[in-house]
Amino acid sequence: EWLVLYTDGVTEAQSVTGDFFGESRLEKTLAGLCGVTPAVGCGMLFGTVDAFAKGAPQADDITVLAVRI
Repeated sequence: EWLVLYTDGVTEAQSVTGDFFGESRLEKTLAGLCGVTPAVGCGMLFGTVDAFAKGAPQADDITVLAVRI
């Protein structure tokens, strides 16, 4: 079981075309984190958001806290 807390900067991260990362991409990313540590999971989520943004400047912080129970 995981508890993941995140700021709105995660779901509101924008790509170079102006699309938002959104909740469905977040859910899909989190579903793929089975079997990894929280530190690795946070790194993978940040990597996914960064790849989505493709270098576009972000207007908000992107913060994640994950705990595995």
